[in-house]
Amino acid sequence: MEEIKRPSFPRAKNVLTIPERIGELFGITLATLVAAFFAFHQITSTGFMTADFGWPDSLLLYGSFAFSIMASGARAVIGRRDRARPIELASNVFLMIASIWFLATFPFNFTHLAEPAPAFLRFILSWISNGIGWGIILLSFIGSTVAALYNAARLILDWI
Repeated sequence: MEEIKRPSFPRAKNVLTIPERIGELFGITLATLVAAFFAFHQITSTGFMTADFGWPDSLLLYGSFAFSIMASGARAVIGRRDRARPIELASNVFLMIASIWFLATFPFNFTHLAEPAPAFLRFILSWISNGIGWGIILLSFIGSTVAALYNAARLILDWI
């Protein structure tokens, strides 16, 4: 007996599926928790943020989270990557600028990173030294640069 195949319709790559939209909401939740973790460090003066950490650093650190949340929120609400791309590009560029700033000034002391963490995370976070932290920021710069170039190219190609 011959099997009947259902026709398959290709999904537009710019349209997010329901699981992808839920994933964006998960990303928003995670970014909010990480931002709150850093805010707790700042408010309680754990020593993670050094005395050199000032208002420009706060603006760049929390602004990066805010832009990231806005980009994920736009994709989740609109349900299309192409329509959210300008916000995502702005988020990438903001993170690039913040990363360059933090690589140059490095107002952090990663030996204090694990202090306010829950017990199950303390061991993992305690292994992150200043050198590893600097490397993470460097990877953030590289990743945001590549993402910005990709999103800029896609934005231009969408307009052509």
